[in-house]
Amino acid sequence: MGIVRRSTILVLSSALAVCLWSGAALAICGDTVLDPGEQCDDGNLIDGDGCDSNCTVTACGNGVVTGGESCDDGNLINGDGCDSNCTVTACGNGVVTSGENCDDGNLVNGDGCDANCTPTAAATSSSPPGRRVTPAPPVP
Repeated sequence: MGIVRRSTILVLSSALAVCLWSGAALAICGDTVLDPGEQCDDGNLIDGDGCDSNCTVTACGNGVVTGGESCDDGNLINGDGCDSNCTVTACGNGVVTSGENCDDGNLVNGDGCDANCTPTAAATSSSPPGRRVTPAPPVP
């Protein structure tokens, strides 16, 4: 069996996207062939189906916004505008970033971490970092 080379003529359609130029062969995302630089290639350009349109596995941090993500900047760095849980950097997103003392994932006051991302006065120091909670009252 001989080596099969793809044509160097590039024709783009809605079914194919160029992912990588390797020199000898053109890697096309969406052609069902797993080429160098592709994590997956399921033969389509549908995001959120397990293999996204950039031939990366559907996940937060792959640069493609899919279900449940409000952003995806292609990394898992907190405080850069899109945090590691693929939510916009802000108080109430569940990720403690610069200027926040806590972030419990909501903007409710009195629950251990207030809406301005400072601990509620009654919050305990034994609570997990960033997820401070008010202790439950004793049972009579």
